[in-house]
Parts: sequence; C-alpha cells; structure tokens
Amino acid sequence: MILDQNREVVREFGMSSVALGGRVPVLTSDDEWGTIERELANFLSLDSLLAWRDPAVLPGLDASAVTISIDREGDLLALRRVGTSWAVELPVVEPVDGARVQELIDGLVAARSERFVEGKPEQDIVTLMVEAGPSGDRRRYTAIIDTGSLVADVMLFKTDGETTTEVARASMRVPEEFAGLLDLDVTDVVSRRSVATPASEVAGITLEWSDREIARTSSGWASSEDESTAESWLDLLTRRDADEVALSAGDAEGVGTIGLAGFGDLAMGSLRVRAGGGMLWVARDRVWRGYRVGEDDLVRLGVVAPE
Repeated sequence: MILDQNREVVREFGMSSVALGGRVPVLTSDDEWGTIERELANFLSLDSLLAWRDPAVLPGLDASAVTISIDREGDLLALRRVGTSWAVELPVVEPVDGARVQELIDGLVAARSERFVEGKPEQDIVTLMVEAGPSGDRRRYTAIIDTGSLVADVMLFKTDGETTTEVARASMRVPEEFAGLLDLDVTDVVSRRSVATPASEVAGITLEWSDREIARTSSGWASSEDESTAESWLDLLTRRDADEVALSAGDAEGVGTIGLAGFGDLAMGSLRVRAGGGMLWVARDRVWRGYRVGEDDLVRLGVVAPE
C-alpha cells in the first residue's frame, strides 16, 4: 500500500515472495497482474521497510517538551514547563528538582526501541504522555507500556490550530531502562529545598509553638539569641537540601507551625514542623522534607528548650 502526504491510498497491490526471471509478480487492487524489478521488490519487503523506521521510542522529541505526565493506573504525576523552569502540577503543586527533570527528558529523547512487534500492552500498564513544540504546532506523544513484557504502543499526534491528527503509531519492545525512567513518584522529582525565597528577603519568623516572634530590621536581628535561631532556620529552609523527601513524616511528633514574613510584613506562608528519630520534618502541603539534626540543632532552632 502506497500513501500520499495526506495518508490517502495512491496504490495498493499484493506482491509474490518468489521472483520469476528476475522480476516479481504483483497483483493490483483491480485484479490485474504485473511484474516489478527484483531490486524494487526487495526494497518493498517488510524487513527492508522496517529498517527505514526511526528506532527512537519517541521520534522527533527534543528539548521543546512542555508537559510530561506519567500515569500508573490512576497514580498520576504531571509536570509542566513554566517559562524556563518546570513545576509539578499533580498530585501536588510544587517546584521541581530541575536536574532530575532534565535527566528524565534526556532519557526520553535518547530512548531507542529494541524491535518492532505485533503485540499490544496487556497488564502492568504505565501511560506516558509528552507534549512538545509551540502551541500552534503542538506534538503529543502517547506511549502505553506493559512494564512486564516491555511492549509499548506508541502514538504521535499533531495539533495544527484546533485540529488534532494521529500521524504515526507503532508497537515496539522498549528497553528496561526506558521503563525504569518512568518509575517515578512526586517525591523523586520535587525540589529538595523547602523555601525558594532567598534568606535575605525574610524579615520575620514566628515560632507558633513557643509564641516567639523574631524580627529583622535594617540594622539586623534584635539580639544574638534571635540571630542564632533565625539564621539556623534560614540556613535549613533556604540554603540546605533535604536529606529525605516523603509524603508522610512517619512517627515524628508534631511541633507546631513556623511562619515567615518579608519586609513590610509581607506574608510568605507557613510550614508545619515535626521532629523525631534524629530528623526534623517540614511541609507546606503534602510533601514533607526531612533534615538530619542533632540535639544541639534542635536547641538552636528553638524546637526544644536548652537543658
């Protein structure tokens, strides 16, 4: 079957597998017999045509990706590019670890199929969806992967204005590394920094559990004790990467809430605090970031009183 650029059938014929006198018999859709050169028949053989297929799992994907979603049978992770940065959209709204997302994109771009197959994914399904390109010329890749057999059904759609068209589809066996790329949850990709705001922009800290308010003026913190506590918190929240990220703080006991404010009493939000097992956990929403701390650290942070 020969198609034109609009995927309309131009010519359809059947081809013999045996050459006669250096030529191969063909039967057209009008039930007329003819012959073609053996070289052309070899070119049109299934093995030869498959050799022309792009081995890339997501052919044409590049750094223009704007959305990535991974759905593990209802457990959805959705990422979106915002300007030059990426953010998590689902299951929570959080900034991401840029290096981790770039590693994911690089892996998707580089992935190559092991071979093309006739089968389809059947169980242990993971669905990958990637959108790339400008809004007026958007490409959408959808890959349905059986993580057991590693068989993937990959589709490419193109959106031109308001019209979306499927332009390619293939079943293939993907390498284990490709399936491994998609073995992610939100804790693998979120930023390990609790607060993105620079420490220099924080002018007030409120420790709700002790009714303690610490304020910074143009000349600095009010006292050396306030300075020690405030800088300890700012170092932990704005400069230090968490040692662990989880959706639960486990058995850590609740301490209370810490509030942050900018200059001019600008509210900068609050974080819940838990402590236990040598860890201090903080969270704005569902994502908890854990820091290894000693007893002296907890004293400087005002979490426990000095003995």
